[in-house]
Amino acid sequence: MSQQTLCTLPPLLVQPLDQWHLVRVSGDDAQSYLQGQLSCDVNNLQPGQHSLAAHCDPTGKMWSVLRLFRLSEDFLYMQPLSIAEKQLAELKKYAVFSKVTIETETQLHTIAVMGNQAPHYIAEKFGDEIASHGGLIEQGICVHIDGPKRRYLVITEQQNWGQDAPSSELDANQLWRALQIVSGLPTIESATQQQFIPQALNLQHFDALCFSKGCYTGQETIARAKYRGANKRATLRLAGHGSVLPQAGDRLEQQMGENWRGKGTVLQAVQLEPGYIELLAVLNNDTDADTKFRLAGDEQSLFTIAQLPYSIGD
Repeated sequence: MSQQTLCTLPPLLVQPLDQWHLVRVSGDDAQSYLQGQLSCDVNNLQPGQHSLAAHCDPTGKMWSVLRLFRLSEDFLYMQPLSIAEKQLAELKKYAVFSKVTIETETQLHTIAVMGNQAPHYIAEKFGDEIASHGGLIEQGICVHIDGPKRRYLVITEQQNWGQDAPSSELDANQLWRALQIVSGLPTIESATQQQFIPQALNLQHFDALCFSKGCYTGQETIARAKYRGANKRATLRLAGHGSVLPQAGDRLEQQMGENWRGKGTVLQAVQLEPGYIELLAVLNNDTDADTKFRLAGDEQSLFTIAQLPYSIGD
C-alpha cells in the first residue's frame, strides 16, 4: 500500500473483520495449557493485554501466527479464518489431558477501527486510557495495535457496535491486510502452514517468542535458531506491480544477472490501487536492498524491497 493510499484512507472506518476467526480457551488449566503450546509468555499476560504468538508443531514449524488476548479469566485468540479448522484441531490434540476447553467463539464479534479519527472514536466510547493502551471493556476487550497507522480491534458481544460511524464502501478486511503488510506483521495461510519457523517471519521483533519460559511445542528448534544462528531467512516487504495478485505460497524469483532464480515464498499480498501491489515474503535474510524480484509465472511483474518499521537483524 503506497504512502498516498495510507494518507487518503477515510478518517474513520469501523467494520467487522469477517475473514478472521476467534477461539476461546477456558477452564482451570487454560493458562498452563497455552503456556505449553504457544511461543509467547502466556503466564505474563495480564487481563486486558494481548500478544502475538506462534503455534508450532514439534519441529518448530508454524501452524499459525495468532494474536492472543487475556480476558478476566478466559483467553481468546484470533487468526485467519482460512486456517482455523486445521489449527484448532492441532491445538486441541493434547487437551484431553488437561482441564481446558478450546472452542470457536460464537458470542463475540471482531470489529476493526481504523483511520486518523480512530483514537478519538475509541476514547469517546471507552475513555482515554483504552484509546492509548487498550484493555477490558464491558462484554469484551479493545486492543490497540501500534504501526504506521494506529488501529484497534473491538471484540464485543454487541453485534451492531460501531454503527454510528460513517459508512464506507471500502473493505475492512483488505485494509487490515494492507496495514499488516505495511507494519511487517506476518500471517500464516493454509498454503504456508508447517513451512517456517517463527524467526523466518520476524516474530522475535514483536515479543512473540519467549526464550526464558521453559518448554513448549517446537521450543528446541526455535531456541537453536536463536542461539546457534540456525535461521537464514527473514520476512521482507516488497512493492511493485504485476498482472495478477500473488497468493500465499506462491514462489518469487530473484534477478541474478540476466537470469531469474527461485528465491522466496509469498506470505500475503494486497492490491488497493490498479497495478500496484505490496506483499510480505520469506527470503534469505542477507538479501541486498536493491535486489529485484518477480512472481514465478508472471514475467511482467517486478518487485523491489520496501521499508519495514523495524530492523530484521536479530
